[in-house]
Amino acid sequence: MCRLCLFALVLLVFLCHAPSPSNGIMIEPEQLVLRSSQRRAAPCLRLRGGGRILNGLKYLFVQSTSPLPREIVRYLYAQRISEKEIPHDIFQALCDGRATLNELRAWVKIKREGGIARWVSDLSPLLRDRVVLNAKFVFILLCEIVIGCTSKLSAQVMMLGSGVWRRADLVLLSLLLEIVGDFLVVCIFYPAARMHDRAPEWQTRLNPLMWAIKDVPASAFLPGSYSWEQRAKSVILRGAQLFVLSFTISMVGELVSYLLIAVRKSIRTRKPKEEEFDEGEYWEDHAVEERQMERWDSAAMARRAASFASFMGVSCNLRQHALIAMENLSFSLLPSGLHYEALVLLRFINCWLGGILWLTQQRLLEQRMLQKQSEHSDDEIAEEGEDEVRREEEEEQEEEESYR
Repeated sequence: MCRLCLFALVLLVFLCHAPSPSNGIMIEPEQLVLRSSQRRAAPCLRLRGGGRILNGLKYLFVQSTSPLPREIVRYLYAQRISEKEIPHDIFQALCDGRATLNELRAWVKIKREGGIARWVSDLSPLLRDRVVLNAKFVFILLCEIVIGCTSKLSAQVMMLGSGVWRRADLVLLSLLLEIVGDFLVVCIFYPAARMHDRAPEWQTRLNPLMWAIKDVPASAFLPGSYSWEQRAKSVILRGAQLFVLSFTISMVGELVSYLLIAVRKSIRTRKPKEEEFDEGEYWEDHAVEERQMERWDSAAMARRAASFASFMGVSCNLRQHALIAMENLSFSLLPSGLHYEALVLLRFINCWLGGILWLTQQRLLEQRMLQKQSEHSDDEIAEEGEDEVRREEEEEQEEEESYR
């Protein structure tokens, strides 16, 4: 009985001296590497105190029964994270080798620090994989949205003046399309981890193009062991993706704008005459709505959407590849404290250059359209002159016949 009590007391002492949790502090891999004389032993055996023996035996049991790699098991044990706390898709990716220890460490850091990165990662597995692999993904996305919406809103205010409040629905629609476009552009050009579940086999066979795109780098200048063929495919594929997405967004914006203008026009016609309103603003809005309604036909909308899509597929595509190359170069040259400032500066320059190129393209297209209209009008004038000459000749012939 005394021996049993003594054994229970010793066991209680061992449990009380168990290692304390890491309290959310990220442990670097250098701190988890064992000494050369202790590489075959459990990491907890080198710690002080006899109570570490029980934890070492527990670690050996977990390591022998876990399907995860040894370094991942060691990291989870050091962080006091059980395998049940890891989502199923991340656990499967770690077992299959699609996710590494660095990605697991980034996911743990996001979960413990919280903030907007954790909120974005909780929205969907795809966004989580992008945030895990790209620590600056959320900042880049917010930077693009703020710069794009600010520039577009300032352009609307300069163009419409005080009338921007009367056309708030159209302005909000343009801002919404800007946000969607910026989000898609950032998602296209920045890679994501592959921790989410892959599609089933039948879906992969039906849509092999999507998985072929996943094997191509997100950018032609992305660091990594990519061949020149893969980098060239990246430029072509991103351009095609931008063309299709921009054409779709432009057509949706044209159709929704047409519906909004039609609704505003119907409400304006039903407005009672007795109601007091500014007659100048009324007729100004009426003229603007009439001009905008005349612009909307299927051929004109398709031409404008194709023009915008071609600009995005060529100009925006090349500028984004060059921008990512400059970001990687600036990150390697500048200290880590200036990375975010460099991001903001490069994004602002990209937006400013894109606006200049877009205005230049629209000006050239407008000049070409005016030239075609002038040529068409000259042809019409020439045809009218020929018709008048022919008509005069016919009249002269009729007069001669009547005289005879």
